Amino acid sequence: MDKFLYWVALCVLPTVFCGKYVPKWKKQACELPSSHSEYSHYICSDDGEVKCLPGWNGDLCDVPKCRSGCDPMQGLGWSGRTCKDCQVLPGCVHGYCEKPLECKCYPGYSGILCQTPICSKTCHKERGYCRKPGECRCKVGWWGKNCEKCFPYPGCVNGTCNRPWECNCQKGWGGMLCNEGEVNKV
Repeated sequence: MDKFLYWVALCVLPTVFCGKYVPKWKKQACELPSSHSEYSHYICSDDGEVKCLPGWNGDLCDVPKCRSGCDPMQGLGWSGRTCKDCQVLPGCVHGYCEKPLECKCYPGYSGILCQTPICSKTCHKERGYCRKPGECRCKVGWWGKNCEKCFPYPGCVNGTCNRPWECNCQKGWGGMLCNEGEVNKV
């Protein structure tokens, strides 16, 4: 009789002792809609249990399953059939990796995320820029192969410039547009 009462006492609480016990935090993960996100790798069963999607393990279904021959300890930063291909640092634009989560720049690019093209060596550092490696584009007001020349003030006739939109008159010329001849002064 004592064994019967012991069994009844244990089985009165079926979710704890006789049925499958589901921890409270797992049930909450399934019950709270806000806990599901684009990074959730599980679905919830009718009894509130977390069921991992194919390819995922762990209590929170956040550990990827690796194929045969794959080292699961490599984990984050590795991909491919056997988890041997490194993943570049997120945001890496023109780079590659030799180790996980690094960004080594391809030739012609620089910057932490290899986002900056390296201009031609002769391109003026302040007056020029580039969108592709090796090119040289001029900023407004500058021109020439290496952005070494400035545009004079529009209408400047007999003048030059040191900076954009200037009109510095050549000897013997005057006026705002250097279009007035100067008379020899005595």
